[in-house]
Amino acid sequence: MRLSALVLPAVLCAPMLYADSYQRQPTIDVQHYVFRVELSDANDEIAGNATVTVRFVKDGVSSFWLDLATANGAKGMTVSGVTSGGAPVEFVHRDDRLTLTLSP
Repeated sequence: MRLSALVLPAVLCAPMLYADSYQRQPTIDVQHYVFRVELSDANDEIAGNATVTVRFVKDGVSSFWLDLATANGAKGMTVSGVTSGGAPVEFVHRDDRLTLTLSP
């Protein structure tokens, strides 16, 4: 009986110990991802294309970011370009974030 009385408070406190600290972006809602990947036996590179559908939940969004591992030795990715509706989008890929700047 005493054991269950001691376990219960620990279980109730567990969510506080592992609280979600991930930084949110309340101005966007990522709806869908599509990934196309191309592998080659000729080299160690992987080529890919990603289509991300983003819904803007507030007006006036000028930039947002997506998590994307920055190239670091044999790990991570290098972004060669970003487009929206066929038009180029300004971007910075640093510290595992791909930050996109939207046209006004």
